Amino acid sequence: MTKYDLEKIPKQCQATIECPQFEHYYRDLINNGNEKEFFYKNYKCLIRRNVSMGHLCGYVFVDKYIDVSKIKHIHGDITWGDHEKVGFDCAHLSTDFVPLINYSTKSVYKDFDFVESELKKLVNQLTQKDKVE
Repeated sequence: MTKYDLEKIPKQCQATIECPQFEHYYRDLINNGNEKEFFYKNYKCLIRRNVSMGHLCGYVFVDKYIDVSKIKHIHGDITWGDHEKVGFDCAHLSTDFVPLINYSTKSVYKDFDFVESELKKLVNQLTQKDKVE
């Protein structure tokens, strides 16, 4: 008998229950759900779980195109950028625990707190004197 409520875990993620990082993922899922919006320095930020793989992604909404090549020190670099938002994902198999597919003991689950911190770093870069444009 498992200690997890399997109805709250996507079926495709149940295969990784025995992975050491699963407990961290499960607590984050139960405590935070799949999405969180917040504002930081007047920028709308969004944390969204990729429900098919279980990892989190973070986005900052912008009002114009941003040259993402000038953004530094964001987890895994920018993996999404358009005229509306820029963002990153936490599905880098060498370092991130991805509940659906990752069995590595070296990877770490990146939770809502981690993604929120990274989004604030991103906003701080966008609001620096020499704006990223």
